[in-house]
Amino acid sequence: MTRSRVQADRYREIAARGDKALGKGSVELDGRLLGPECDGRLGLSLILRPDPLLAPRYAEIVSRFRGIDPDQYYYPFDDLHITVFDLIAAHEGFDRRMIDIEECLALSREAVNGRFPFDIDFKELIFGEAAGMLAGFDRGELATMRDAIRKTLLLRGLPNMERYASVTAHMTFCRFVRPLRKFAEFARLAHALARRPLGNMRVAAADLVINDWYNRARQRETISTVRFG
Repeated sequence: MTRSRVQADRYREIAARGDKALGKGSVELDGRLLGPECDGRLGLSLILRPDPLLAPRYAEIVSRFRGIDPDQYYYPFDDLHITVFDLIAAHEGFDRRMIDIEECLALSREAVNGRFPFDIDFKELIFGEAAGMLAGFDRGELATMRDAIRKTLLLRGLPNMERYASVTAHMTFCRFVRPLRKFAEFARLAHALARRPLGNMRVAAADLVINDWYNRARQRETISTVRFG
């Protein structure tokens, strides 16, 4: 099975559950986003940042959803990201003094070493029970990097702290924080925009960052940028 097929199947699973939740207005709420400083979970992640050229189209998409329900949490463009790998999963009580940053940076460089810039095509917009996602597709580059990190962790006897073994190239853009007031209208818009692509993104670098669960700019510290090629 191709990597793109694996990604497509995973997105379909998420969307099937999301369609049911939206249709009933029975979405899962994330109360941690109701206040500015209500989440103390921090971790260390290797992430991809969005191409600024995608910003106008993204603003249009968010504007349409916000027009129906402004009370949900819509990611600022600068907070959008694709998680390549959670080297330290975000958790309460994170202490950077307990982390070997240089070792984590070496792992990141090994994952990127010898690889060339590649494209991610955001073809779809889907919703799960708790969040909206911009569904991206690559040609296996992310899977190769993730597998390289997992192999290196195993060889070095280091813990694998992934939240889950991701196979997708998605960017979360919306989280539900309050009950949907107009869930039928919201669902109709989600279906209308499902196949209207955000666009193609050229990936030329990855960032090793200390960040919170949502990659909010005010909580994010970039340790290093690792470039491809």
